[in-house]
Amino acid sequence: MKSSFTSLLQDRTGAATLSFMTSREKSELVLIAVAIGASTALKNKLPAKMSSGDLVLYASIVLLAQGLVRDLWIKYATPKVEAKPAKTGPICMCMESTVGVLGVIAGLLLLFVGTRTPLELATWFWPAVVGGVLVLGFLIKDFVLDWRTRSIRREKDHQSIVFW
Repeated sequence: MKSSFTSLLQDRTGAATLSFMTSREKSELVLIAVAIGASTALKNKLPAKMSSGDLVLYASIVLLAQGLVRDLWIKYATPKVEAKPAKTGPICMCMESTVGVLGVIAGLLLLFVGTRTPLELATWFWPAVVGGVLVLGFLIKDFVLDWRTRSIRREKDHQSIVFW
């Protein structure tokens, strides 16, 4: 008897498939793997010491940049469908943007508070951080915070929601 996860990964002929993912999502996963590979190849050229504020700030900027690239891809590289009227009811913010902005604020606070003690970074640190941040961004990309109902909901390709 097959598990439900195994059946998700196989089509009717038994061949492996990822039909529950869009081609854009598959492409993003490939780009994440490429970024991890690049950070592994460059790990000896990346800093071996860095303050905690710098780390939080840089990781948050990577998360925000990933969201920006994804939004630009959705806007300019995907086939155009008939535009739906913008939703004006909820005041929402993308979870990825929320985490990224809060990280930038936390990183700046750590820098301005004076926590400049350098942290020793292991050689595996950069590939782990790049992979962790990009995978986190991929996992939370479809979630939005609805400020009126104080809830989190899934909204795929949510660029059409009015923010603020």
